[in-house]
Amino acid sequence: MRFLIDVCVSHRGVEYLLSRGHDLLLVEGSDPRMADEDILHWAAKERRVLITNDRDFGPFVLVHSRPPTGLMRLPHAPGHCLRSMVELVLLNHGEDLVDSAVITVSRSGIRVRRT
Repeated sequence: MRFLIDVCVSHRGVEYLLSRGHDLLLVEGSDPRMADEDILHWAAKERRVLITNDRDFGPFVLVHSRPPTGLMRLPHAPGHCLRSMVELVLLNHGEDLVDSAVITVSRSGIRVRRT
């Protein structure tokens, strides 16, 4: 799967996705201070699922009806189980991400919002 990784995502998450053979672009490698709207535009242009810890993206996408592609939010995902939670999302909701769903991974579980 093709991902755009926001600067706030842990290096563990990046390493895990790389180890699974996913195609990643890192916001950090381009412009660590890039505005959220520019990040969304980049994800849309590249047709990549955006992964972020930033809570601002979910409401921005849902309220403004601007799903660039899928969005995986990890605002409170505990570090010790991040890999397993991301793996569950990809296994069970990969198609939802491709279809522009907003998926939030938190301590209480996985929430999927289809746009």
